[in-house]
Amino acid sequence: MWIRHCAVALLVLSGCTGGTGPDQQTGQGPMAGGPDAGADPGQKLLPPGPGPAFLYEDAPLAPPFQNVGVWQADPLYVMGASAYTQGEYVYQGFIFDDFGAATGEPTSRPHTGGALYRSGGGLHYPTDTATYAFNAADLLEFRVRKDGDQLKYRLTLNTMIAPDVTAIAIGIDTDGDASTGTHDWGYGIGELGALGLDHIIVTWGTGAELSSACSGCAEGQAITTSVDLERNQIELTVPLSPGMETWRHYLVTGLYDSAANAFKAIQESADAVNPGGAFLQNPPPVFDVGFRRHDQEPWGRLLDLEPTAVVDNLEDFQQYQSPDWGYWRDANQAQALARKDISAFHADINFFKLDQGEDDFSNVPKSGLINGVYGSRFDFGEGVLEDGPVVTAGRVQPYGLYIPSDFSFDEPTPLFLQLHGGSSTHNQMLSVPNFMLEFGEKRNALVLAPLARGPSATRYNNAGELDVFEALSHIDTLYNVDFGQLLVGGPSTGGEGTMKTSGRHPALFNGAFCIVAGTFAESLLDNHRHVPLLLWSGVADHRTPYWSTTHLAMLERGYRHEQGIFPGYGHVRHYVEDQWAPAREYLDSFGPAPTYPWHVTYTADPEFANPQWGLSHDRAYWLTEIAVASDAVIGRVDAFDLSAGKAVPATRTYQEYRDDPDHHIASGLVWTDPVHLPNRSNGLKLDLTGVASVTVWLDATSIDVRQEIEITTTSTHDAVVTLVSHAGTQEVSAPQGSSARSITLN
Repeated sequence: MWIRHCAVALLVLSGCTGGTGPDQQTGQGPMAGGPDAGADPGQKLLPPGPGPAFLYEDAPLAPPFQNVGVWQADPLYVMGASAYTQGEYVYQGFIFDDFGAATGEPTSRPHTGGALYRSGGGLHYPTDTATYAFNAADLLEFRVRKDGDQLKYRLTLNTMIAPDVTAIAIGIDTDGDASTGTHDWGYGIGELGALGLDHIIVTWGTGAELSSACSGCAEGQAITTSVDLERNQIELTVPLSPGMETWRHYLVTGLYDSAANAFKAIQESADAVNPGGAFLQNPPPVFDVGFRRHDQEPWGRLLDLEPTAVVDNLEDFQQYQSPDWGYWRDANQAQALARKDISAFHADINFFKLDQGEDDFSNVPKSGLINGVYGSRFDFGEGVLEDGPVVTAGRVQPYGLYIPSDFSFDEPTPLFLQLHGGSSTHNQMLSVPNFMLEFGEKRNALVLAPLARGPSATRYNNAGELDVFEALSHIDTLYNVDFGQLLVGGPSTGGEGTMKTSGRHPALFNGAFCIVAGTFAESLLDNHRHVPLLLWSGVADHRTPYWSTTHLAMLERGYRHEQGIFPGYGHVRHYVEDQWAPAREYLDSFGPAPTYPWHVTYTADPEFANPQWGLSHDRAYWLTEIAVASDAVIGRVDAFDLSAGKAVPATRTYQEYRDDPDHHIASGLVWTDPVHLPNRSNGLKLDLTGVASVTVWLDATSIDVRQEIEITTTSTHDAVVTLVSHAGTQEVSAPQGSSARSITLN
């Protein structure tokens, strides 16, 4: 798929000028690789591309990213990144990281709590979720620009339900000398290190104040403020003139106490209007700290089977109280706030660069692991929800991404879609170094890990599925994904999501990798005729015990797959061992999948379809709009392009003992030499089960639409088949039972 447009943060890396997605109607672009049906390729009518239609569309800019008034710079989309562009300094904050100081107990919110998704900080929001939504002090973006002899600041929050709930303080050190300013922020914040603050700006949305510690500076100077609730933005016009100097900035957020004109203090326990989580630690009243660079908030795992490594990691394990840390990118923030020293987190803003309009993207990472944000097309409310269609609401959602060191915009890039397990986050598998090495670096591929709207990923149904494809669309827009080289995989619930994603949209994927994932619906297995499946399970896995059900079902269908059963492996052992080379080699051995295969099998299941979100599970390759009969639950189409001159390939099964990556038994099926028929007919064969109607795109087959077409159907119901081609569109009845006819398209 071609780039649709480039974010400014990436333009500097690539020099790309943008482009347009493939034209699905004229046959231009990657989906135009169908066989020659006797028509000029430019005249072919080809089916819509696989997956949701919005994969081929530009997403509208989400309100928090929109510019009004003097603001011009595009968002950076990379958490912890900063840049000078369009006369503005822009910092992209981490989101859903607003947990404050480490107080001895991690916070418990709807998106935190488990060993693989706990927070570093321990603050609790007030229990009035309609106002605070577990996310009211979460900084999304900071930007500043010069405005004559004043400064304009724009602060964007991830959640803003009320205009005057959040308190934001900006501390400025104008001379780099801690002895000339104050360390005490005031406003109930106290000291957060030897910062030497010369100016302090505090806003609560509907108002703001400027106080100065420098000699001769006026106290309590008024600041012009405006609040945009639709965009979650606060704009400040501040009577400060830095000239061409560089001023160091700090930023903290909390909750506003209007009676005290201060940040709300942290109580032991939260109530309806006051935050809690102090645990006798007297933490600062700060939920989020700005200007943390992407490399200042690492994440990773402390699990290791080697005894020496356990000892080496013991101090970190005790500090973070978890076998995994930083998954919400707040670990170092939490420790810094617990020490009451945020001096490491600052932005040295060069106002000469702003004055000259210089562009500088040197603090936007170009490769390696990053966390990014995208703007959703759909509105699920704001904040973090206890009960609803999603856990992480809001128009801006996070994802994890690995960018290989040799990444280039010159050619489309392969991508591995990594779906995280239940009770985890988008950073789960990105913390496994060899996984990134094998599926990212060695393949020169991107590895994308969506959050899927929460730790449970809504089991990759409904809004969870939507998030996966919205994130994929966003990454294609920025990085130019090669959709001809797309793999999907994940552990546990992510393995379940893998089967659902590749089964619902098989034409998108070259292969699927399910790790300790349990069993799957037969209807999903049906759709993997052209998607090889790799299954790894552990004999000692008591959470998702290994079964051979999927293996046997794939054997019955004659589908390519391999099941690896590992003795002694439990639910997380593969994650701990971190050895994936055989998996990469297996999936890469198949090469690109056919764009329009001669034999298509697809079972449509409307249970989790959401047309209002652009999600439908009713098409694959050259079949679309498969409608299930009114008295059926699912509808299955088995379609054969008889003019291709092919038959079902011969197969070979195997069972082997292997020791790479560890001792296991591998059982599977491979296709051997394809079977070619000496005599081919210009025909179409359809076997329909529980189907009311289906559309067949003939220009994507080998059928010559200028000639008479033989159509053979077998159907459990009276059905309608719509034939579409550049030569015309025609409906053909497929009565219950078997029938055959010859037609000529009008």
